[in-house]
Amino acid sequence: GLFPIPGTTFILCFIATALAGVNPIAIQISNLCMTPLELILIPYFSRLGARLLHVPVAFESPAALLLGLQSDVWGTLSTFRLAIAHSIIGWVFFAPFATAILYFVVCLPLIRRVRSHQRSE
Repeated sequence: GLFPIPGTTFILCFIATALAGVNPIAIQISNLCMTPLELILIPYFSRLGARLLHVPVAFESPAALLLGLQSDVWGTLSTFRLAIAHSIIGWVFFAPFATAILYFVVCLPLIRRVRSHQRSE
């Protein structure tokens, strides 16, 4: 999943697996495949959140975040807490639009194709 707090999507995927009864291995593999994109998007979400709040951007270096996460996860999250808060706000603003676009561009055409294929059989 894409959420601007590193490591939290693992917990959300675990809860979704427990509640929905889906394949936990497939969920975690897809979650791990999204991790690079998640880390790449943190600065963009942070800038969007800062702009929405009309405050200075608190995020300066994606490399510093990645290096910090490799050596001291909790210390890095503490250091970047304002940037992560801005990222959450940016994500909350962005997520509904991205969800709608993905639904109408990807999911809905797939659903229509599967239904038409089922009717033709």
